[in-house]
This record gives sequence, C-alpha cells and structure tokens, in this order.
Amino acid sequence: MKNFIKLFISLKTTVVCMFLLGVLIFWGTVYQAEHGLFLAQQRFFDSWIILAGGVIPFPGAKIVLWLLGLNIAFSLVIHFRMGIRMIGVILVHVGLIMMLVGGFVTQLTGQEAYLSLAEGSGSNVISDYRDWEVAIWQGSETERLVHAVDVTYLNGESGVNFEELGLDLSANLFYKNCKAFTRSQGMKEGDIYSPSGIFEFEEQKPDNDPQKDVPGMRVLLETMNKKESAEFLLYGSDIAPAVITLGDESYYVSLRRKRYPIPLFIRLIDFKKAYYPGDQIAKEFASLVEVTTREDNERQTIIEMNKPFRFQGYTFYQASFAEDNQGSEISTFAVTLNYGRLLPYFATGITGLGLVIHFLMVLYFNRATKRAMA
Repeated sequence: MKNFIKLFISLKTTVVCMFLLGVLIFWGTVYQAEHGLFLAQQRFFDSWIILAGGVIPFPGAKIVLWLLGLNIAFSLVIHFRMGIRMIGVILVHVGLIMMLVGGFVTQLTGQEAYLSLAEGSGSNVISDYRDWEVAIWQGSETERLVHAVDVTYLNGESGVNFEELGLDLSANLFYKNCKAFTRSQGMKEGDIYSPSGIFEFEEQKPDNDPQKDVPGMRVLLETMNKKESAEFLLYGSDIAPAVITLGDESYYVSLRRKRYPIPLFIRLIDFKKAYYPGDQIAKEFASLVEVTTREDNERQTIIEMNKPFRFQGYTFYQASFAEDNQGSEISTFAVTLNYGRLLPYFATGITGLGLVIHFLMVLYFNRATKRAMA
C-alpha cells in the first residue's frame, strides 16, 4: 500500500501523465483533420478509454486528467514544507490544479453548439450538437415569435401546452435516429405524413456522431378546448415546416436541432481550403466572415484552424466544411460558451510566476552556499 501511494504521488507518475496528454493532443489533432472537431473531442478528450484500432485500450483524456489532478493535489499536501524556498513550488502546484479545475468547470457548465453557413448566408442563432426541439410559430418567415420545447418533454400522456397559442402538443412516437420512407404513388386522403411527404419511419441505432442522427416523430397538435386537432409526422431533415390549420388559424411546426441566440450576426463571405499534394485530406481551411454586433458595429475577420474568433465569452472554431448539391461551399464552426475560460489564463500566469520564483530561489541559495564554503 505504501509503495502504491509513493507511486501515485511520484514525479514519475506526473511525467507519464504529461506524456500521455501529449500523445492524445497529437493523435486528436491528426484525427480532427479528417473527422472534424466534434468527433475528435468526443473520442479523445471526453472519454475515459480509447480503443485504438477498435481493439487495443488506451487511456482517454478524462482518466489521464483526473489522475494528474489527484497526483498534483496529493503531492502538494504530502510534500508541503513551510519556508521561503517552497513558495515557487507551491505556486506551480496551485497553478496546475487551477488549470485542471478550469477544464472541469468547462466540462460541467460549457455550452457546445455549431453554426453552418453557406457562402453569402448569415445567422445569429447556433444549433446544439445533441438536442432537438419542436418549434411552433405564426406569421411569416421573416417576422415570427417562435415557441419551442425540447423533445424530451413530449410524451403521449401529458405533452406540453402553449398557453399563448392556446394549443397542446404531444407525441406518441419518437425515434432519436431513423430512416424515412416516402410513398411512390403519392399520399391518400387520411394519410399521416411529414412536410416532405414521409409517411413511415424505421428506427436506427444512434450514430457515434450526434450530428448524423436524424430523428422522427408522430405528433398531435390540438386546441386546449379539444375542438380542433391535427396529427402529423415530423422529420429532422424536413426542409420546410409543417403548416397546420386549426379553425381559422394557421401554425408552422418544425422539428429542428435546439437553437440558441447569440449576441452577434455572423455572415460567411468566402471560404478557402487547401489539400495535401496528391491527397484529399485538408491541409488548411479558413473562413472570411463579417461580424455585426447588436450595436451595429461591423468588421471582417478570418476564422481558421487553430485560430478561433472570440466575442463576449463565445469562441468560434473552424471545425469542418462541405459542399451542397449545387456545389456551394459550406463552412461549419464549433461554437462554445465557456464560463471557466479565464481560469487557464490565471493558471498559466501563476504557474509561470512559480517557476520563475523557484529558479531564482535555487540560484540564490546555490550562490549563498558557495560563498559560505569559500
């Protein structure tokens, strides 16, 4: 037991953890170039164990960071000694622990979403990677007040009521990921279908990448007095919303990824990419965007790999790209809202200060020892 404790708090364990983190960062960076930022993050940095080649287990960043954090914390407590010589060492340990705490805070409270823009288009809304919502509104496409509810709150027993609209919404079928089928001979009277003509779903296993999941659901929309109702299907890939008429009122209903407003409007002006010679792996890609804030301030900036754009706590990373059926280039940004984003800066400063103090102390006392021996 004593040997285990010594190994747990030893400098060798610290070095091994730092080496493993270096391997994970390099591995994840290479993986990101082909598979995108989100999958790289999920596989290497949000996991406890990685199966290399699908077979060989390798420690993920979670287990390495927890081990490193406990190693540093216990080392500080056990090896703590009062005295001026320990000031630098203590500051280094405190800085490293603060850095790990910053990562923990980000993991618990950070918001992760994405924004996909075709050249010339813009938005002030970001979409969640994992969660979906049902949105209901009245009015035009340009001016509308949207009421939205997370799909997890919908069920066949109670559902959700929208008092402002005088409507109840419930779902008696929901697939997190599914295939959708249309009918070649067209729809018949009384058929239940989605806006794109889908009349049947086949449940599929959720994909490892939540961005690839396409849910489907069968919903019932009815007035609170139960006099008018409509049952229809919603599919995550429907381009247009369902248009439902109840009495004299028309409503638009859409199944979409959960959305969050951001305090700026961002428009993609131009997207550029470069490949490695003789290969289809992207060497670099970057987006020229125009940013408009709520104060109507406009500016242009470039978002590229490893050079994100930051604004009021939000960070926009160049994550991936694609082309639509018309050949237009689409740029996707990973967007994070990180409440612990300042902790790494403080941690780095404290760690750097501790190292400087420690080396100056070593230099001073070595010279003092030499003078005493002369």
